[in-house]
Amino acid sequence: MDYTATWTVACEITELPSITTDNKFMTLWRSGNNGISLRRGGTNWGFYVANGYNSVAQANTWYAPSAGSRILVECDGNKISYWLDGVRRSHTTMNATHRDNSSHVVDSIDFGRGGIAFGQGTYQDYEGGVDNMLFTNNILSSAEKAEWFAGGDVT
Repeated sequence: MDYTATWTVACEITELPSITTDNKFMTLWRSGNNGISLRRGGTNWGFYVANGYNSVAQANTWYAPSAGSRILVECDGNKISYWLDGVRRSHTTMNATHRDNSSHVVDSIDFGRGGIAFGQGTYQDYEGGVDNMLFTNNILSSAEKAEWFAGGDVT
């Protein structure tokens, strides 16, 4: 999860945590101290991208995932986008200082492992269920995104 590189990660949510309104940062993906999380805020699960203590990007989305939702995050080295159920909810320019001082681990990515001491709140372990993980060093085409969100195999 080098924020200066191009990549896409995605998953299907099969089960949400029992508490969805506690404003905790629920980790989706992590590599070293780089992390992507959703902040559990009832109907507004904000999208947060961290480099340790520092914010690389963040956005209020005003939409919460549900069981069966598909999430896709793509990075092009300048902007990072968050897609939920086929709709792009955030297309954010990354903070260049924190993006360029990336603290990822080369060729390593974890799903759901918390522990990043982010300035707005510690990233927590993921609570819930997931299925159909996707990792690639590319940005998906529009057709591939449509296929992913329709439940297809984008290979």
